[in-house]
Amino acid sequence: MLRNALVSYIETLNERQFDIPLLCILLKNGFHDIHFTHGAYEFGKDFIAKKIEGEKTVQYVFQSKGGNIGLADWGQIRWQIEEARINPLSHPSFDEELEREIILITTGRLVGGATVSAQQYNDRCKSEGKIGFKVWDIDTLIEMMLTGGISPLGLIEETPDLLQLLSKLKKNESNFKELEQYSRRWIDKCLSKDKRSFLGVILESTLFTHELINTNRLAMATYVSLFPVRAMVHALHDIGSLPKWSEDCLRLAEDHFMVNALKFIEPIRQSYREDESVFYQHTRGVLSFIAYPVICSQLMEVLGLLGLLQIKRQEVSVAEETADILETLINNNSGFFSPISDKYAVSIVSSSLLLKAFNRIDAYTLLIRKVSVWICNRYELSEAGLASPYSNEEEEIKTLLGYAHDFIDLPRRRESYVATIVIDLSALYELKQLYEDVVNDIQAVAAYPCNVEVNNTLGQYVIDGDAIYASVVRFKDKLTIGENWRVGNRQEESNESFCYENSLWWELISTSSVVRDRHFINDLRKIIKNELA
Repeated sequence: MLRNALVSYIETLNERQFDIPLLCILLKNGFHDIHFTHGAYEFGKDFIAKKIEGEKTVQYVFQSKGGNIGLADWGQIRWQIEEARINPLSHPSFDEELEREIILITTGRLVGGATVSAQQYNDRCKSEGKIGFKVWDIDTLIEMMLTGGISPLGLIEETPDLLQLLSKLKKNESNFKELEQYSRRWIDKCLSKDKRSFLGVILESTLFTHELINTNRLAMATYVSLFPVRAMVHALHDIGSLPKWSEDCLRLAEDHFMVNALKFIEPIRQSYREDESVFYQHTRGVLSFIAYPVICSQLMEVLGLLGLLQIKRQEVSVAEETADILETLINNNSGFFSPISDKYAVSIVSSSLLLKAFNRIDAYTLLIRKVSVWICNRYELSEAGLASPYSNEEEEIKTLLGYAHDFIDLPRRRESYVATIVIDLSALYELKQLYEDVVNDIQAVAAYPCNVEVNNTLGQYVIDGDAIYASVVRFKDKLTIGENWRVGNRQEESNESFCYENSLWWELISTSSVVRDRHFINDLRKIIKNELA
């Protein structure tokens, strides 16, 4: 069953979509020093890698092709292979002194006359004492992926739960809550603390994101690409110095997020300077007035995470372009100021951090102020407030709209995680007057700021983990710059942070986007001061 699912998956991939699965295979099989010689993620171009085989290091050159290769295609590919055989590549990491291997990779198969022609060409090269080539077709690639295939230990193991979830994804029947719960299996898998398990969860996540993209759920695909990051950081916690292979796996997981994030924001990036009508194509239907603020929250969260990752990778000019998009959207769209539940509280964190990094004071001040007004109006209007971070879509909509209907019975909820976020961010960004106004207004409508406080333990990465303290957060009425603004906050008592000390600050922020009920005050202080200055 899983083999059939993988065949269907690989056969439908376009050129770029196969890059992440292929890198999982290469890293798992011991390849290193991998470089795309014509730019990252340009499938169909040359790329190179090395591998230690016995006592020697072999220089590999790969040619890749999407889909089946017929005789006409083979005629073009043959010259590319000829070039790889004869000419040393210009990339600085290519070592022309090493023994060379040429691999042709295809997500399909050699078909028709290409099969015989390729075999004849390979035999002639070898008979003349020249470098030949090997073919990795779809059958070879699947065997490399599956546990029990030609590799002693594959990357993915067939389980009923995996097949069931893939089936539900194809039918567009899954939601964030269900996917997050499934991803906790990846946490358990990564506890073996080996490269195979880390790459396995990345590869498994690509199956999920592919199905989500096929059903036009681009935002959900982007969130799912964060789940392997959470699992890996959880496994690495307190491991000491991070092994090199773990850094490679984390970067690959970040790459997967970046690919999905760019795909999600692409339609908006083409027209983000327009007014609110830019969102109409995404928010049609009876519930468009709900879909609009949801997409705005998701979009600003993804833009924030994307820009912060670009900063971490020292792609500052690209990150500034991302901040420009975010700032323009916030200035032109009211949907960014009305999160429909506490699930979208963390959306404000990553987005405002990116704006803070480029000193967009007016934009992040506007965001915090208007979200604060929304919360106060909302909690003054309805005793039910907003749904919790753990709510599903039905619960969010019922809580948002049910107050106007007597036949809908809603529990009283005065807790507000969004309130906690806007107060904390006002203090973190040293917006003294705004902080004091927001604290006063939140108190006036009897909303109770709350969040989950965690220690520097494994519990910080999981919902309902150990060493987690749910609390109602109390704030000082006045903000004194340089002093704590929370009253009796355990989180402020500890300065230790595994993630920050190991340069995993982006990974920690992305964890908030997975669990959605916490942010990390001490770490955010350090990030603002040292990473985003």
